Amino acid sequence: MLIIDRIILAMYTLAMTIVSLGVVVLTLRFFPEDVVWTNLIFLLSRWETGAVAAIFMLISLRLFKVSFGSSTLQSSDEAIVIHGMLGDVRVAIVAIKTLVDKVARSIKGVRDVKINVIAQNNKQENLEDTAVKIKIKIVVGPESNVPEISDQMQQLVKDKLKNTVGIDVGEIDILVENISNANIQKQRVV
Repeated sequence: MLIIDRIILAMYTLAMTIVSLGVVVLTLRFFPEDVVWTNLIFLLSRWETGAVAAIFMLISLRLFKVSFGSSTLQSSDEAIVIHGMLGDVRVAIVAIKTLVDKVARSIKGVRDVKINVIAQNNKQENLEDTAVKIKIKIVVGPESNVPEISDQMQQLVKDKLKNTVGIDVGEIDILVENISNANIQKQRVV
């Protein structure tokens, strides 16, 4: 869950607590029934009430989507857990991205690379198994053979991840974003 979703959830929970408290106060009849009905009719005749209700409906739909969304996906600052003989090993997704980037850039004809790593946890028995899906966006030169480069890249990435990190890649998707003559310079890290 993203930080914005947590903030929305906190505000939504606080608002629902206040509404629930109001309903409890009304059912215990602390206020005369005439006053409650008059204020309720006045409140329901205002356009602001409809706007607030629409906002709450949108927040509810957003939280509903987040609750049933892909909660098993890990963000880029998390890690993949590999179960070893003596314990668990955590490999950061950033490390996997860096490794895939190096492998992809080593292939002749590849000018630029963008990588997205998606990890899903699958629970089997008492262990969590992590399935990894990699999406690679590349820019190649016009002299390149795209099917050959993509097959080579998929095989090299799969082998390198298996040999270095010890994880099996479920799927490697490659998207050729552009075929360009220009050499794309990597930005200098200071």
